[in-house]
Amino acid sequence: MKIQIPTTKKRIRRDYLSAINGLLKLTKTELDVVYVLSGIDKNNPCTKDNRIKAASELGWSRAVLNNAIKALKDKKVLLYEKETRKYSFHPLVFRVPEEDTTLVNYDE
Repeated sequence: MKIQIPTTKKRIRRDYLSAINGLLKLTKTELDVVYVLSGIDKNNPCTKDNRIKAASELGWSRAVLNNAIKALKDKKVLLYEKETRKYSFHPLVFRVPEEDTTLVNYDE
């Protein structure tokens, strides 16, 4: 089954994250954090500078943002590599499409 979700380039990330949230089971706040972090740097979202930018954009302190990042890590939306000490997004989140229509495939 294929489902198309019409959207615009400005809203594609938000619409895509909302579409896959049934699988991720994120709260609205966690979804907002993923949206902001993925907009800042999709490849390395949790550097010190990126956390400062995200906290500022959300209007939060860094401590509150760090708690949200910990929750995303526990839900395996953010993956942490001990060797490189680097966070990355779950592959579902990492593959945010760039075009104006989100096509979601469900194989049976």
